[in-house]
Amino acid sequence: MVFCTLDARAILVKDASITGRKIRLQGILTDKWKLDDIDLKINSSTHIDKKIKTCEHVEVRGTVGSNNEIIDERIKND
Repeated sequence: MVFCTLDARAILVKDASITGRKIRLQGILTDKWKLDDIDLKINSSTHIDKKIKTCEHVEVRGTVGSNNEIIDERIKND
């Protein structure tokens, strides 16, 4: 399994073969469920640290979905 860390404002996924791959992002939680300017896709199974506040540096772990979206599995303080 390969993890990489990047500081990005947007991510464009072009290769459908990465569907199901794990991804880890770090950045500033700029708004409710935005990492820098990237919308976070959370659901009932997303684990979110209770101490997280906007304007904090966080780490987001997720999986690339079939529509190339990032499905967030964990959001935690960095």
